[in-house]
Amino acid sequence: KATSESAAVSDGVRVGAHVVARDAKGVYRPGVVTGMSPDQITSSIRFAHARYDGAVVTCTTASVLTTPQFHAYENRNSHLLRQGVRLRGLLSQVTRYGTTPGERRQRFAALISEHANCGGVLPMMSVIPYKTLAERLESGGSIPASFEMVTVPVTALSPKSKVVFFSHTRLREHSSDNEHNVKLRGIVQTMQMFARDSCVPTELMYCWIDETCIDQKTWAAYPDLGMSFVYALPMYIINSDHFVYCAWDRASREAEDLRYENRAWCRVEMLVGYRMANAPLTVPPRPFERYRLSLYKSSDPQREHGLSVHELDSVRIMREISEAGNWSVCPTRHPGEGVLSVESDRAPLVLIAHVCGFDEDAGHEDPWDGVVYERRTLVTSGARTRRRFERQTTRRQSAFALSKNIVLNPALVASQVQEARKASLEETFIEALHSYRDVIVAAVMLSIPCILIVFVVANSGPYLTDHGISVESNTTSTCPTMDGLGVPRGARIDVQRTWFRMGGIAITFYSFSFCTVALLSRGFGYQTPRTIKGCLAGVASGFLLGWIAFEAYGDKIIRFSGDLIFAALACGVVNACHVLTVGKRKATTTASVKPSLLSEDEASRKPSTGQKHHAGRYEATAMIISVIVTSLYLVTYTFGLITFFSSLSDLWQLLFRIIVHPLVILTGEMMMRSVAALPSEKDPLVKCSAIVAFDFYFQLTGRFLVAAQMDELLTNITVVVVGVEELLMRVTYLPKKKWLRRHVYGLPPLTAEAEGRFLSVLAIDNMSSMQSEVTAIFIATAAKLMMYDVRVNFNLGFEVNTPPSVGFELLSMVLALCVESLGNLVAMAVQRRQGVNHVSVLSGERHRESLLFMICVACFATGLVLYAFALRDVGWFCKKGRGGEFCDCDFTYRSEVLSAYCCLTVT
Repeated sequence: KATSESAAVSDGVRVGAHVVARDAKGVYRPGVVTGMSPDQITSSIRFAHARYDGAVVTCTTASVLTTPQFHAYENRNSHLLRQGVRLRGLLSQVTRYGTTPGERRQRFAALISEHANCGGVLPMMSVIPYKTLAERLESGGSIPASFEMVTVPVTALSPKSKVVFFSHTRLREHSSDNEHNVKLRGIVQTMQMFARDSCVPTELMYCWIDETCIDQKTWAAYPDLGMSFVYALPMYIINSDHFVYCAWDRASREAEDLRYENRAWCRVEMLVGYRMANAPLTVPPRPFERYRLSLYKSSDPQREHGLSVHELDSVRIMREISEAGNWSVCPTRHPGEGVLSVESDRAPLVLIAHVCGFDEDAGHEDPWDGVVYERRTLVTSGARTRRRFERQTTRRQSAFALSKNIVLNPALVASQVQEARKASLEETFIEALHSYRDVIVAAVMLSIPCILIVFVVANSGPYLTDHGISVESNTTSTCPTMDGLGVPRGARIDVQRTWFRMGGIAITFYSFSFCTVALLSRGFGYQTPRTIKGCLAGVASGFLLGWIAFEAYGDKIIRFSGDLIFAALACGVVNACHVLTVGKRKATTTASVKPSLLSEDEASRKPSTGQKHHAGRYEATAMIISVIVTSLYLVTYTFGLITFFSSLSDLWQLLFRIIVHPLVILTGEMMMRSVAALPSEKDPLVKCSAIVAFDFYFQLTGRFLVAAQMDELLTNITVVVVGVEELLMRVTYLPKKKWLRRHVYGLPPLTAEAEGRFLSVLAIDNMSSMQSEVTAIFIATAAKLMMYDVRVNFNLGFEVNTPPSVGFELLSMVLALCVESLGNLVAMAVQRRQGVNHVSVLSGERHRESLLFMICVACFATGLVLYAFALRDVGWFCKKGRGGEFCDCDFTYRSEVLSAYCCLTVT
């Protein structure tokens, strides 16, 4: 014991000790401690590196590593089993260092030293003094950040001091507290209360808060060292005297994924706090006592539920107790099933839960929240109201949360089918109506920037030029009059403006949509600047490549398929910029929430390494085929079929829209859904992002095809037929898939896991498809009303001298919205009973990232569709001539507008 004590003293952070600390640039370098502040918050380090030439740098004492600690970090072994053994060893040795938290804190340096000798890194526990928090509250400040250097190492505390462990989640997107600093007020009040109860002065009260006491810069620069804070979390809780938590979140407890009790980090903190009250860490076991900050609005103190987090300005302190030694009243559920912003944190949290002896099969105490209150009320009002509440909770599930269910427990998604079928038709339709409201709101938000793009394009035309046309060829004496055209009749296409205006919009938002995919799986935060750099790099590279292509081809870039070649090269350049700037998430060690020993039969059925390799190759091949076929669809439409559509009669255009176009969408979606539902390590929502882009492009193309028809009766017939087709395709998709699988392919039924993955992918696809439908209706109507003055350049069914009727177009839009909405509501109700969840991008975790991605995709699709419908002298429809000439093209003779403009006779 004496040897252990002397080693702890010699290895500790003290004046004259050789340590490793971060310099001004955040790099860990060896140095010597030359001084420490009286409260030991900061230390002065003289680095041995030649760059500093004896200069002294001040840093937080708690972030300084001893030499054995840094050696353990350099020789680290991050294998999950190794981490589990170390954590188990730490917990088993806790009682050797004291029976109370105060005694253990005094010897925390010895614990660090012993753990380092075993090859592990245990960061020093640091806490915030009461005085610092009280001064912040009085001055109107917020909870301090880690870089402000206000934390004290626990080894510097008095044995009589008390430490509060605070567990919480953010109240704002980028801040842990709201504008009233209500959480900080609650922390100060609880510390004052504990000081009175313990008969100690407030100067001996301290608090542990994650964002202040975990060195965020260390975590950012040294991720492996940052993960040591995760494994040290049980030790920090064990060395605290009181446990305080706040159940409010930044979504005002309206989003399931953001709720305190559903966050994995909060669950593991509550779990360790409960475990600490049990043997052998506490002998005899004592009840788990915790204190909840009950936030409320001072003007309405009796109201606890239905408030916005921004209204909360006062706090009550509520005491809660759970019986000790009984896992059936554990106040939390499994951390491994909780919600995480960084998925790589899941494995350590699952490991901590297992080491703490979490019993998955035991019952659980419901923590306080708004749901508990509502559940108690619902019990008295009947099972029907309970089911309605639970389905409303499901309706608010975000696409990100649903995609995580595919990874965590896809069979659970499939198991919800029977529960959905228990609901009455009335309840199912009410649920569908509430969900469809989110679809309409999201569609309006998506259509606004797209309509602005249409407005800019419409007011930048006409895209015609008289450059190089002789005066004799421009005579209008025998031509019909055309209002609003200020260029000579028979002028050529302004290829440069067409190329850079529509192509520029498409490549800009393609870069944005491609780079923002990373935000779906990683979220805002450290990923945001990398995404911005990727977007800007992709746009700059795309425009540079476009300029080079135009210089090479000139006005013949469209005639000789230069735009097609540019599109292929631009996609490659944007992808390269994405890889170089945004990067790829590293693969992390995974852990099972419910590990179990395999029997011999199960082991024999477990896929071998060769089978896994074969499955991986199959998945890669399927994804490559999916990308190739999807690209062929886009290329065929943009550079061929749309121009071919312009040369068809009204009847053939109707048949093309109601037969060919739906078949294209159906075959593409079937293939992409199957690929996205394959089991893989790739984030499911990222795989579904290709489906979102596919839906937006082809739904918008379909609505432009409807708008391009000149006959008003056929247009309305097409609107109704398309709505009925969409309804039939949706409600019969799952039965058709099962029938084909059984009777045509001769395959067995899907397993629960496979069915769950497919149902989740289908739910995300349905949300995307419905939003893109409604958005496309708004955009197509706006294009038809705004683009009359550029009717020569855009074939949207315009007449020669008669502008579109505003009344008819608005009535047609209302008809389309009514037909689509009615069909969508019926389809949502039917598919909900088939097991397809409702998804929203207006609530839940990562809903802002999802909405941003969809806006970028919608704008990209708008630019690409405008380019597809723009007047272009493509080589296979036009005779030889100079670039930009279109009066000799085949489709010109079949268009009234173009024939009148070129003084031709319509054939």
